[in-house]
Amino acid sequence: LITYPALGLCPLEEAHKLVERGDNTYGGKYVINPSGGLEAKGNPIGATGLGMHFYILMQLRDWAGPMQAPNLFDTPDKRGKFGLVHNIGLGGAVVVSLLRRPEFFKPGGVDGRT
Repeated sequence: LITYPALGLCPLEEAHKLVERGDNTYGGKYVINPSGGLEAKGNPIGATGLGMHFYILMQLRDWAGPMQAPNLFDTPDKRGKFGLVHNIGLGGAVVVSLLRRPEFFKPGGVDGRT
């Protein structure tokens, strides 16, 4: 709830409304933590950032199975929408990454190129 306004997902002090409307899950405006977040992964300290990026990669390749975010590719640009990774770590470390499918991506291939 603290980071939703900081990321621009809602106005300051209205994060609770975003949650109440269901705009932070499937069917809402954003799909946030469809994997269950870090608690579902056991919060692996060293691998947290890598795991978060890997999960967004799976979404952008349409390989997330039953956890696939709906309507991700319902856009004129066939690269789809963006995936956002946000992590606050120990000691004040902060990482924000904005990921998107590359233009060379080909659905159905084993590596996204073939």
